[in-house]
Amino acid sequence: MARYSNYADLAPGQRVGYLFVESYRRLVQLVFGAELFNFPLLSWLRVVAYRSAFRIGPGALIEHGVRLYRVHQMATGRITIGRNVALSRRTEIDYSGEVIIDDYAMFSEEVRVYSHHHPTDGDPDVMLYYRVKSGFTPARVHFKRSCWIGSRAMIMPGVRTIGENSIVAAGAIVTSDVPDHAVVAGIPAKVIRRLEFSERAARPPDRA
Repeated sequence: MARYSNYADLAPGQRVGYLFVESYRRLVQLVFGAELFNFPLLSWLRVVAYRSAFRIGPGALIEHGVRLYRVHQMATGRITIGRNVALSRRTEIDYSGEVIIDDYAMFSEEVRVYSHHHPTDGDPDVMLYYRVKSGFTPARVHFKRSCWIGSRAMIMPGVRTIGENSIVAAGAIVTSDVPDHAVVAGIPAKVIRRLEFSERAARPPDRA
């Protein structure tokens, strides 16, 4: 199977597996993503359910409305989430390509992550609608350890890395890689500050 394949590329047996996994993941998010599971006695059930459907490490915080999805029936789209990751309410992550989230990463409310894009260049005699419909390109994005994505920030396709201990300000639209220990803000996001960390900061406390 190619590095990126959709439902049409799969063998019959693989199609059954894809449909089962995709249906289960959507059902988990529909049911356990509801606000009902915000109650303290029920919130742990949401985490258990999401971890049963996706590859998510221990210690995760998952609030209501978190949506992890892939489009265009991308069978090879995948997402891997590390330990102690925070996914705040109504965060949406497109993993049609590949999304890797390292330990201790934090996503604030209504963050949007995209891992595919559509062609816009082409034959000048072809209208944009048909160029866009002609296909799409999956992409890979890596959120490194202890990064913090601010509320309503957007990570656009083509961004490959969000650096370790970096901050993406609220409302920023990120169109290029974010360096380690940087604060970025604006549209498009630019580096506005550098953060300093000692070697000790690389070792999280035992309670984390």
